[in-house]
Amino acid sequence: MPRGDERFAWPNGGSGIASAVAVRYTTRSLEARLGRALWSAELSMSKLKTRRAAAKRFGFTGTGKIRRTKANHRHNLTHQAQKVKVQHRRSTIVADGDAVLIKKMLPHG
Repeated sequence: MPRGDERFAWPNGGSGIASAVAVRYTTRSLEARLGRALWSAELSMSKLKTRRAAAKRFGFTGTGKIRRTKANHRHNLTHQAQKVKVQHRRSTIVADGDAVLIKKMLPHG
């Protein structure tokens, strides 16, 4: 029966460097073999994931600002003035306060 501080590594299961080892090692011995930084990065580093909904709505300019489309340009356009409809065709830059939140949703932007 394994103790709580032991890890199992199987040759065909798991992922990464730890799965290549076919023998049972304790956590401390694997840290010694692989190096502490590599071992902790292998097990605990999470990926930065993009919010797909934000990726479909926003884009980045060449200078790093966030671009968005203007609202009120989908339907019921007959009551709007032609000037307003033309102005809503173009995209605009997101406000600074909103840009902070959007950059968190788009970490690779």
